Amino acid sequence: TWLLAIHLLTATKTNMAALELKRHLGVDYKAAWRIKHKVMQAMAAREAPRRLSGFVQIDDAYLGGERNGGKPGRGSENKQAFLIAVQTDSALEHPTYAVIEPVRSFDDASIKDWQKRHLAPAAEVFSDGLFCFRRFADAGHAHTVLETGGGRAACEATGARWVNVLLSNLKRAISGSYHAIRHGKYARLYL
Repeated sequence: TWLLAIHLLTATKTNMAALELKRHLGVDYKAAWRIKHKVMQAMAAREAPRRLSGFVQIDDAYLGGERNGGKPGRGSENKQAFLIAVQTDSALEHPTYAVIEPVRSFDDASIKDWQKRHLAPAAEVFSDGLFCFRRFADAGHAHTVLETGGGRAACEATGARWVNVLLSNLKRAISGSYHAIRHGKYARLYL
C-alpha cells in the first residue's frame, strides 16, 4: 500500500487528492489522507536542507482565495505568503532545483531567515523589484532586479521565466485538485 501510494503521489505532474488516492489504494478516506500527509512530510523533510546555488530566480506569491469581509491583496489574513525560487543553469535556460516555502510575511526578518536556510553564499539572485528583496544584495549576493512590467511580457522575462512557469503550474495544480486546503496549517506540505 505504501509503495503504491508513493508511486501514485510522485509520478503525476498534477496533485492527487486524498479521495482519489483512497480509490486507488482501496482504503478509507482517513487512511488515505494520513498516508498522503506522511508521504508529503517525508518529501518536505528530504528537501528542507537544500541550498540553491549558481543562478537563482526568486519571486513572491500568495496562496489562497478571497473570503467575504476580508482585506484584498498583500497582507490579507486570508492568504498565505510564500517564496518560490528556482536554480537554473548558467544560460538561464534549464531549471535544476526549486524551493517553495511559506513565509510569515515579506519583511526583512523573514527574507533574511529564508536566505540563510536556502541560498548558498555565492548564489546570484534574479528577482522583481519587491523592496524586501534588497536583503539579498545586503547579504553579499549578486542581485539583479528585473524590470518586468506586467502581463505576458513579465512571464517571458529572461531572468524570471522559470520561476513564473513553476508558479503558474503550482497554482493550477492546487486549484485543479483541491476544493480547499488549510493554508496556515498545511501549506508547507502542499508546496
